[in-house]
Formats: sequence, structure tokens, C-alpha cells
Amino acid sequence: MGDPDSLLGLSVHYLEFMNDDVIALGDFKRGYTIVDHQTGTRTRPDNITEPGFIKIHTDKYLGGGLVDSNAIKVLEVKA
Repeated sequence: MGDPDSLLGLSVHYLEFMNDDVIALGDFKRGYTIVDHQTGTRTRPDNITEPGFIKIHTDKYLGGGLVDSNAIKVLEVKA
């Protein structure tokens, strides 16, 4: 299979929602933060289940955002 893709010694990750002509490079742990929403985790039992089985639905709300714009740079290549 070979070595994984890398750029400047950093591992490369391909994201389906990003265009092929865009590169984001940087320290994402320093530049972007993910936080739990105040509502936290919510669980709801499924009351319409087959007798003898229990099904529970779980939701978790998260948020995130850029905290250090110097840590991440985005390059868009024009043809």
C-alpha cells in the first residue's frame, strides 16, 4: 500500500466537503477548539420497541471555532 501521504512532514487528510484546489495547513489543536454545548448529552428511550428489547437514542451538541488564526492557513489555488 505504500507510505501515507504527507506534505512538509505532516500527514495529509482528504475531506469530501473541501474543494480539490484548497489546502489547509497548520496546528489544528492550537488553532481550533471544539467545546461541549451547555445542554450536554441527551438520552431518550424508545417507547415503541419490541417487548424484551430496549433502545435508547442519544444526542450530543457540540460547537467549535477558530481560536488562533496564526495557527492555521488556507491556500486556494487558482487555475
